[in-house]
Amino acid sequence: PAPGCAMAVVLPKGGVGMTEPAVIDEELCRRCIAPLRTHGGSSEAPQESKKEGGFREARCLLLSYKNILKIDGLIGFDKLVKLQLDNNIIEKIENLGHLTSLEWLDLSFNNISQISGLDSLVNLTNISLFANRITQIGGLDSLTNLQVLSLGNNLITAMDSVMYLRPFKQLQAVNFVGNPFSQDAEYRAYVLAHLKYLKYLDYRLVDEQAVTSAKEQYQDELLDLKETEDAEEAALASAQEKAEKLSQLRAANLHEVPKMRDELLVKGEGELLKLRSSPVIAEPVQALREQMGEAVDDY
Repeated sequence: PAPGCAMAVVLPKGGVGMTEPAVIDEELCRRCIAPLRTHGGSSEAPQESKKEGGFREARCLLLSYKNILKIDGLIGFDKLVKLQLDNNIIEKIENLGHLTSLEWLDLSFNNISQISGLDSLVNLTNISLFANRITQIGGLDSLTNLQVLSLGNNLITAMDSVMYLRPFKQLQAVNFVGNPFSQDAEYRAYVLAHLKYLKYLDYRLVDEQAVTSAKEQYQDELLDLKETEDAEEAALASAQEKAEKLSQLRAANLHEVPKMRDELLVKGEGELLKLRSSPVIAEPVQALREQMGEAVDDY
């Protein structure tokens, strides 16, 4: 939602004047199919998907303001790219796991308290959870393509919770305005210092001078953080390299060679253990270990 947009009033379940919650069924979906707008602002040609048997080919569904309580009934819409479920009474993110083509998801103005059920939606680039009841940032680990995230007007109190988003290298725009932690005097500086890929924060273009100032303010903390991240990245790279080599050895039916090498040249026991401590033995053993390692790598 853009700045200045009026907030929808979502009545509690069973409230005065409430109509019965709507069910997402075929009839509703047919009425809510819409042409998908491209990045340039133009629309695709009118879809043939409203015709009998073809409506599940839809790429865009606009299910806003339908008094929907439960996300369901979307089986078969595997080609959906954009799904709007904003301004309903949804309490839980569920039954979306099969929509793996989805890139744009709007769940703003609902009653959602936890981010979950999105693990398989790895193509998502834009998510709006504006104006819900979320208290913690999480449930987005697999969404490495995420570029835009709106979490404004929720109930997040801990400012350091934004650290969860630091590894998201594609994340360019976030919105936290309206959360309790956004009232902190250091809020903007903290976010700019720690979310290093941002271009927009709370609808405002990030100023490079403000980023520099924020990083200076948190300089010591950021240095420690960088050391930790560098060590974790190095450990991950090493683990991936070992896994790749083991995979290659397994493909050649040689995956037991490293274990055999360790048994013979590293562990040892009894007299072999004593002999290995002698310089006369240690140097040739080390040379043999290196030769075996090189031979395995070359193979």
